Amino acid sequence: MRVTRRSDDTLLAAIVRRVAEAGRRRAAAERWVDRFARVYTPVVLATALLVAVLPPLLGYGTWTAWVYRALVLLVIGCPCALVISTPVSVVAGLAAASRHGVLVKAATSWSFRRGSGQ
Repeated sequence: MRVTRRSDDTLLAAIVRRVAEAGRRRAAAERWVDRFARVYTPVVLATALLVAVLPPLLGYGTWTAWVYRALVLLVIGCPCALVISTPVSVVAGLAAASRHGVLVKAATSWSFRRGSGQ
């Protein structure tokens, strides 16, 4: 057996590097969701805390009722589905493309702007 190239200088190594690079780059939708969650999550948590504490302190019902309402607010206001679904959909798209022999350099190429005709 004769070696003509180093292992990191092969076509397969280049493909692996590009796939890893595509996984590290983030689509515009993922960046938007992160910015949104960075503001939205603390606001929802603070609102739920106020709902749990203020009404009972002001004499508008029992602690149990208002803590329950605060928990309901947390469940309804949870952005988990949005935060989790965006990266999962990008990875699923990359996996589907690779199964069909398509190598996507970056998931950012899948981000379409509204009204751009794409």
